[in-house]
Amino acid sequence: MARQARAIEITTTDLSSIGRLTDEEDRWIRELAHISDTGRLTISLSGNKQIDPEPLLRFDTVTNCWWTGRFVGEVQFKGGTLRISPRFGDVQLSRWLSRIWGVQLIDSKGAYSQSRLWIWHLIARLWESRLVAAAKHGLPTRRIDEAHIGQAIRGRLDIRGTVKQLSSGRHQLVSRSRERWIDQPIASVLLRAWKRLQIELAGSQRPIRWLSPQADDLISRLRLHSGVRSDTSTERKPIGIRYTPITESYRQVVDLSLSILAGQGITSTSRGQRDVMGALVDMAEVWELYIYHLLRTGLPDLRLRHTGRDQVNEGHLFHSSVDQTSVGGLKPDILAYRRYENTLLGVIDAKYKLTTPSEQRPNGLLREDLYQINAYVTAFSNNASCISGALVYPSPSEAFDRLSDANPYFSATSSASVYFVGLGTEEESQHQVRYTAEEQRFLATIRRMLVPAC
Repeated sequence: MARQARAIEITTTDLSSIGRLTDEEDRWIRELAHISDTGRLTISLSGNKQIDPEPLLRFDTVTNCWWTGRFVGEVQFKGGTLRISPRFGDVQLSRWLSRIWGVQLIDSKGAYSQSRLWIWHLIARLWESRLVAAAKHGLPTRRIDEAHIGQAIRGRLDIRGTVKQLSSGRHQLVSRSRERWIDQPIASVLLRAWKRLQIELAGSQRPIRWLSPQADDLISRLRLHSGVRSDTSTERKPIGIRYTPITESYRQVVDLSLSILAGQGITSTSRGQRDVMGALVDMAEVWELYIYHLLRTGLPDLRLRHTGRDQVNEGHLFHSSVDQTSVGGLKPDILAYRRYENTLLGVIDAKYKLTTPSEQRPNGLLREDLYQINAYVTAFSNNASCISGALVYPSPSEAFDRLSDANPYFSATSSASVYFVGLGTEEESQHQVRYTAEEQRFLATIRRMLVPAC
């Protein structure tokens, strides 16, 4: 763990012990843990808010020290900085993000040429999604009154102006119309933020096309019609933005653009001098999306549904015999079906958790995870068929490996089978292959699991 002498600066990794702190650092961490709002600070890859918000930090009474949660990123509070890096390294995270987005974020040697470049990719993706959502009904425009003098009437006739023209000997008509023009202040902020993102993302050795065709078209039209120059100024100046019913949809992307230009990223709840600034990434969401996209591309003969971030339930544990009341909503991460049928084959739950054994969990698994996967396979099985379930963890421990060697396990309440699957990290030399050896082994295990057992 590295710290600066004066300003508090703590560097650590996710799901890790921070270690020994000074009294000043402990007070700072304690206050930060109390006030930080991960729901507001987190950049969501799927666009959905956390269903069950997790704390940024927690104090462990067993080890008597502070531990980080499942988030990576950087936050600033009262002049101090907490920087949380991925525990598997930036290169491994870049591979997961590459799989999710279908773009290459690492060079041929499996390395980043600029530290923390991944956070800019995430901010850029969020900015792009907000831009596209804002432009659902068109570019930001405002109506401006224009006067026209000539032989033809445009809009409505300006009688007083026309009389003045005629009385002065000029045989001209004066008319007025309200024309739509690009809102210059909004366009300026958007283009400047786009340029800033372009500069930050240029840190990679190979060019990355990060804009979707729709967003790229919006930027081209803004540059064509706005008449403003996309300069790189980072000062957050009052620029006279006024929102109308037409431009109200641009408020979120403009706010994010101003934060990008100010180098602030995303802000948590405003509390005066107690603001927490920064940007976080939920590694549980990254892991879940990575597993889904890996399965989707690696097992094309199956139909996969990613349901883990949905706001609706896929079913319930219990149903009332009196009315339609249901209790215990089910939200598995991934459901696997036969490609062209509606036959459910299995449930896969991605767990971004430690599998280090302890007295409470000798095999490295939490009891709640076991109850959860059992509830899924029991609820989704029926008399005609049974399904399989899997809990998938990153970089498993030796105790977990011994557990997974005995796959499959069978539920005590049904004939469904359960697999405990680990997916380890790879050496940097394998980052350019389509599927690493670990990924191939994982895909083979899941394919074997999804063969109907009954």
